[in-house]
Amino acid sequence: MKNSETKELERMQPTKVQQSKQGRTSCRQFIQQAIGFSDEDMFEFVTDLGEQFLRLRYNSPQNYKKHAYSVGYWNWFNAEFDELLAVLINYNSMNSKVTTLDKFSKFFKEMPNDKYLEKSFILNYKKTIKKSI
Repeated sequence: MKNSETKELERMQPTKVQQSKQGRTSCRQFIQQAIGFSDEDMFEFVTDLGEQFLRLRYNSPQNYKKHAYSVGYWNWFNAEFDELLAVLINYNSMNSKVTTLDKFSKFFKEMPNDKYLEKSFILNYKKTIKKSI
């Protein structure tokens, strides 16, 4: 049986979701400092990538808007962006490379065309939409 002190410590420990969110936030802050991006710059950069991704897949404004105005879409896209951001940071730290704005932009330029992202869009994001309908 757990005592009250153990229960209090467990309650104070961050959940897996909180830990993940903290990790994503620290990755973004690290990159933003490295390349000189403000929060607004990063928001615009990610939003532009997310919109490019949708435009490549949907010709009709109705289908585009359905996803572009979906909170679920942006949650999914931000999670995918953060995963790639962590890959970039790990790669650079393992290879003693410095992230510059130019390298950052080149790395993410191809994100909207990425085949893995396309699979995740179909298997993860679209699957959650179908369940919620």
